[in-house]
Amino acid sequence: MSKEKSIKLNKAIKGAYQDARFWAVLLDESSVESGPFDGACLVCAKSIIKAAGAGELVRITRIDEGSNLRSEHYGSMIGGLIYDFDGSADNEEEWVNRFKINESVFYPNMSVSHGLDPHSKIPDDPEAVDKISKIIALYL
Repeated sequence: MSKEKSIKLNKAIKGAYQDARFWAVLLDESSVESGPFDGACLVCAKSIIKAAGAGELVRITRIDEGSNLRSEHYGSMIGGLIYDFDGSADNEEEWVNRFKINESVFYPNMSVSHGLDPHSKIPDDPEAVDKISKIIALYL
């Protein structure tokens, strides 16, 4: 992805985040009833990919006390950058470190995995994905 397209996508994400319609969908109209960093990260990641027209789901993971891989947060990898509603990160390490600081979580051995975690309890709502992707697209 070109630098120009990345800047444009970052601005679109920020525009959507500040749009009352975005919050109405997440908090009032979806089954998730939460924001992009407290439960709706999968919905938001899928929305970014849909608005951008391409991308791959990525997630921050950790090993829990039972030695299971646990998904903590979803984002979108597009053109080598990782996006969530905090903007883009140039690489996996930057994204994980930003998440740790922003969410005040410091689990050891956090890393990035690709794709959807079929065992995760992070909620999804396809109708909300469609609505939010359209809000992001308004700013592209």
